[in-house]
Amino acid sequence: MTYRATLLRAGRLAVLLVAAATLTGFAQSQPADPSFEVASIKRNVSSEPGGFIRVEEGMRFNATGVPLSFVIRQAFGVMETQVVNQPDWLTSERYDIRGKAPDGVEVFPNMAPLLRSLLKDRFGFQSHTEKRDLPTYDLVMARSDGRLGPKISKADFDCGARLTATPPKAGPSGDPVCTITFGPGRILVRGFSIARFAGGLVSQVQRMVVDKTGLTGPWNFELLYTPDQPVRLNGAIVPPNPDAPSLFTAVQEQLGLKLESSRGPVDGLVIDRVNRPTED
Repeated sequence: MTYRATLLRAGRLAVLLVAAATLTGFAQSQPADPSFEVASIKRNVSSEPGGFIRVEEGMRFNATGVPLSFVIRQAFGVMETQVVNQPDWLTSERYDIRGKAPDGVEVFPNMAPLLRSLLKDRFGFQSHTEKRDLPTYDLVMARSDGRLGPKISKADFDCGARLTATPPKAGPSGDPVCTITFGPGRILVRGFSIARFAGGLVSQVQRMVVDKTGLTGPWNFELLYTPDQPVRLNGAIVPPNPDAPSLFTAVQEQLGLKLESSRGPVDGLVIDRVNRPTED
């Protein structure tokens, strides 16, 4: 799976930093979780824009002006609606956090366990999980005859099921194979299931998405839409495509699918304990 952002805004798209698969079965930090060798935490009281996370040189974590609620969501791969029993200061206070990963440990693929260790060691964070009845979305067929939209087609190679097979570098049209890219106003899927796509939509719509299309096998498609909130990359607002529809409309018109409101059991992260840190 490919995620192309190394500088992320503490907003809706930032949840993509953690793979959607962690949304279920997340657990409290385990002894095996790696820890930052050096970590500095300071309260940010400036009026400067913040809410950014950078991963530098592969091993340095640099967060500027982020609320701890955002760090918790990144650490456990959850949405804001899944976090229960949050003290007000988790969202109102901002922090600058710097960390260096141990030698041989890259920050980006190990972001969640590193942050879980940081929360436990420096904030005394403790939590448990509970099933909660929350709003969800069902991803279903938009048409009663099952006809799909113009932007989706069957893929020749199943990237999610491959074990020893090596995928081709490019498909018949020259597009890359085995890629899922979620960018501002664009989602590109090559060789993955609709269920995997549904999992990636969670961070876009801030609800769990359940695949009820009945579609099997791998698919290729490109989805173009206008985000409902401004998106920043590298400190600048990404200009939206004025001709692109909303995400919900794009899913229906371009893929022939539809997101329907529903409810269902969702794992909730219940905070048992969290303390303000001792600054250094």
